[in-house]
Amino acid sequence: MDQSYYRTPSSWMVAQKFNYAPPPVGWLGCGPQRQAAPLPNFEAAVRCAFEAANGFGPRSSGPWGGRVVISIDGQALRNPVTGRKCHVTGAYPSRKAGRTVRHESMNELALIEMCEADPGVLDYRTQYLRFEFLLQLQLRAYLPDAIRLLEDGAIEVIEVKRDLKTGLREPDYDQKLSEVRRICGALKWRFSVIPGLDLRADNAFTRNVKFIQSRRHTPVPEADIFKVHLKINAHGGEAPLGGIVEILGGGALGSARAAALMCRRELDINLERPLSTSSRVRAIARASN
Repeated sequence: MDQSYYRTPSSWMVAQKFNYAPPPVGWLGCGPQRQAAPLPNFEAAVRCAFEAANGFGPRSSGPWGGRVVISIDGQALRNPVTGRKCHVTGAYPSRKAGRTVRHESMNELALIEMCEADPGVLDYRTQYLRFEFLLQLQLRAYLPDAIRLLEDGAIEVIEVKRDLKTGLREPDYDQKLSEVRRICGALKWRFSVIPGLDLRADNAFTRNVKFIQSRRHTPVPEADIFKVHLKINAHGGEAPLGGIVEILGGGALGSARAAALMCRRELDINLERPLSTSSRVRAIARASN
């Protein structure tokens, strides 16, 4: 199912039949002082962006500003997993998004894994929306590879650039991205283009992401989470990873539970360096806005 947001000469209109899920409940604060508090909701954040864009002026480069088509049930607008394509496609069971997200390349899968492991990402979707606009007097459509809600409440639309020859195979590729960037700017969204080679580079960051996201579904007892927050508070807001792993059961089990807590946004670890027992771990204090 999808819902269209049409641009009138003076505003972005939001259809009344759009269904919104209640905001998820997270934690405000750390340790024994933690309190249940609502977190930013993905669908609500998208709706607020359209409401805030009221008064968006006429498009300067043409008579029609375009349209944004958005999934109303959070599922992909189209399913790339058909069994008839000659490139990699698949479905990724995301704990953070609370659903299965689709991908149609190894680069997109690497982006999904990064979103899953990055504590700075609250939620994300793939194949979630479609931009439609006029380009050289032709109606064109563009589906971004991903859209995600960040910790600071910002919405970021992401395009994964396959390789440096993409612009040569698609002469209007850069023009399409310019139109999407213009629409995102009107909605106060961020628009980023990430080279696929960077997502799949063999370095400490990508190796850490691979390990952490692979343990995302590991169950962690609530009592152990409480002990972890107590230890971090006792160390002034940061504690060594080795001590956290021991609290969570030690060995491979403790490491898997620590990784799962990163995907659940309980813990934050610097992923730019190789993980070790001395890596610094901090608890995430979640805002209630």
